[in-house]
This record gives sequence, structure tokens and C-alpha cells, in this order.
Amino acid sequence: MDAIELLELVSLGETSTVQFERTAESPDQLAAELCAFANTAGGRLLIGVEDDGTIGGLDPQSLRRINSLVADVASNSIREPLYPVSQVVTVKGKHVLVVAIAESESKPHFDRQGAIWLKTTSDKRRVTSREELRRFFRDSPSFYPDQQPVHRTSLTDLDRPLLEEFLRNQYSLALPDGGELLTLLDNLNIARAGSLTLASQLLPYRRIGTGVRRALKSYPSIEFVNDLETNSFRAVIARSPEPSPAQPLSPSLTDT
Repeated sequence: MDAIELLELVSLGETSTVQFERTAESPDQLAAELCAFANTAGGRLLIGVEDDGTIGGLDPQSLRRINSLVADVASNSIREPLYPVSQVVTVKGKHVLVVAIAESESKPHFDRQGAIWLKTTSDKRRVTSREELRRFFRDSPSFYPDQQPVHRTSLTDLDRPLLEEFLRNQYSLALPDGGELLTLLDNLNIARAGSLTLASQLLPYRRIGTGVRRALKSYPSIEFVNDLETNSFRAVIARSPEPSPAQPLSPSLTDT
């Protein structure tokens, strides 16, 4: 971005993708701004610009401090970390720090208090309602309910014979031990940090549930279709044949 582009952007005012800030002092406030951009459509944070569009600029010392603050907040005050790109644009001797944040493929991102922020026009708001949270997670491209850890489970709950059968049939692999087993379970999204997950196709553990495949064994008429290429499965239930319509009775040839 050059000075002309910056002036054109400032002249249009604040929007859902452009935010003006005179300076940046609070790590928590900065984290909320970065989260809001990443969780929505991305955007640019122009630090050194007043709310009315006046370019006040930043001195070199403030530029270095704020640039360092942005990097620290993006890495340490946001989950998952963000990777903004900063640039200094000079307009008539006044320096503006332009921080660009792309829409994240790993959203939702949380601040240190666990809050989710979204951009709404030129402002931001915190997501609070349960319905909106459910909708946000449902639409998130990186949130998979089957990969979420199940509380109070451990690797001792694994149904090892079932897992061995799964590995042998699907991947022609033997069940490893030790660290290799942990790596394998993590790669298959079956375990996270020592806890088992709601794996979508198998659920190879006791106590919590029997798993899709194990449950379908009681219904041999239901076909389980495992599509490894699209990482999905289908349960195909055949319709019962419809009874043929009743045939009209033929008049008796002996009627008199």
C-alpha cells in the first residue's frame, strides 16, 4: 500500500474491514480487534489515524513499540495464534502502521478471556448467545465435532481389538505401541492430548458409545459406505418394496 491508497482508504471511513486507531496501548483491546477481523472477513487496522479520519501519525519509537505489541498479542493473547502483516505508510511525513489480518481458516479465535469477537460494520461485538455460538461453530470450516475430546476418557478406554481390526481392514497396518500409537491416534483424530475424541466413523472405545459401525451390526439391512477419498461415510437404508395394488376381482363366468 502506498500513500495514495492509504488516503483513499481513509477517505471512505471505517467499515467492517477497515478500523482506525489513534494508538494501541491495551493488549486486550488489540486482541479483540484482531480476533474480530480474523473471525469475520479480515481487514486492515490503521494505527495512527483518528476516528474522524485525521492522520495524526506515529513517531518512530511508537511504531516500534506498537509493531512489537501486535506481534506479541497475535502470538500469545489469541487462540489459535494469528499472523498479521504490518506495513508503515508515510503520508506528508506522518507514519501510519497498517496491520492486515486475513479472514482465518482456523476460526473461531478467542482472546485471553475465551471471548469470540466479530466485526459488525465499523464496530465489533462479543458473541454471547448460545444459539449464535452453535451457528458459528457449525459454519466454521475448521471445527469438527467428532474431533473434540471427551471428558474423563483416556487411552485405557480404547477397544484395542476393534481398533486393530479397523487398522488392518482400512490401512493394512498393525497396531503400534508407545509413542507411535499416540501419534497414530492423533493423526486419525481418535485422541487428543491423552483423551479420546468423538471419532466420526469408529468411536473405538468403551463407556461412551458403541460407534456407528458397531451399532449397524444389529441392522444388517443398512449398508455402511465408507468413502476415504472424501473423508465421509453414508448409511444407506433400502426402502421396503411397496405392495402391489390390489387386483380387481374378475366376474365369475358361472354367474347367472
